[in-house]
Amino acid sequence: MPGFRHAGRRAVAALIDGAAVAVPLAAVAAVNALAIRRGAAPPITLARRPRLMVPVLVTIPAALVLGLADAHGGTPGMRALGLATAPVGGGDLSVGAAVLRRAVTTTLPWELAHQGVWSARGEQNVAAALLLGSSYACLIGLAVQAGRGDGRTVADLLAGTIVLDVHEVPAR
Repeated sequence: MPGFRHAGRRAVAALIDGAAVAVPLAAVAAVNALAIRRGAAPPITLARRPRLMVPVLVTIPAALVLGLADAHGGTPGMRALGLATAPVGGGDLSVGAAVLRRAVTTTLPWELAHQGVWSARGEQNVAAALLLGSSYACLIGLAVQAGRGDGRTVADLLAGTIVLDVHEVPAR
């Protein structure tokens, strides 16, 4: 039984992975800040269609990269915490299952939050509150599920996976 300690390790792994995804975003922010400081227009902008461009350029690629990493031994956070995602029946984790799992654990809550922020910026407060609340509900739900029973979240159920300690993963 994975339990609370296992769920805590999964949460720390998710924070590490989130930080890894934040590095390219920080680089974009730094490039734009330098341009603005020099009096130039920011070279990297999402101003025309930010609600569409953020998922296309940030969230979906991040989920794909994390899914590919999962399918090939684990994300940086999972590796650092000694965790691995495996198919429930054993064998190799397929790229499709890993990406589906990341779509639910990463893309869904991130995009609900992004869209909530854009709604708040547009003073659509009810929509913002609903979107941001839904994002938090997704994250809290995943955390609670990870700490109960066998630790399988809805993402794991959909993808047919389970997160295990590296030494518990069946030989391939």
